[in-house]
Amino acid sequence: MLFLVLIEKIAGRITVNNFSGSTDFLGINYYLSHVVRGVTDDETPPSQSERDGSYAFVEGKWEKICGDTWIRYAPDGLLALLKYVKETYNNIPVFITENGCPDIVGEEKKPVEEILKDTHRIKYITGHLEVVAKAIEEGCNIIGYTLWTLMDNFEWDDGFELRFGICRVDFESPEKTRTMKQSAKFYQNFIREFKKHHNLL
Repeated sequence: MLFLVLIEKIAGRITVNNFSGSTDFLGINYYLSHVVRGVTDDETPPSQSERDGSYAFVEGKWEKICGDTWIRYAPDGLLALLKYVKETYNNIPVFITENGCPDIVGEEKKPVEEILKDTHRIKYITGHLEVVAKAIEEGCNIIGYTLWTLMDNFEWDDGFELRFGICRVDFESPEKTRTMKQSAKFYQNFIREFKKHHNLL
């Protein structure tokens, strides 16, 4: 109802030209890429909304770097996306607002010392930051990058089950003790060097 009232009040006063070129930046959350295909008339794809009804997902070639989760290792998809934004949207500023991966599924049963050796996450971070560097060198207007995430947290879809933090949180301890994983130490050094060469925030 409110939508209809707004349309009545502002119709004709605001045009596309009012918005053209007014974007401060585009924020992108990137975790993986998908391969999709069109659907045939006789199939109904699993869909969350009307918008999803015209395509179905196809299993891609990307590595399941975290085990059996929805995350895939697909830095090539990020590079393609950044180039697409540059070419299609007049190279508007891009801030990568989220990019990361969780601990490997099932690792929570291992000793903490092993969980802290998260080499898969180092590979994920490295692969994605390498394509960010390449995109910057190719003229993409990238103004920032945020790794998801500093500490294990509550994820909207996965609760406490998937741990994305580069610092482990012991949710059982009263102090919620935090311990740096190998990826935290790696990332600390990596961004120090990366910023020198690429002026990324």
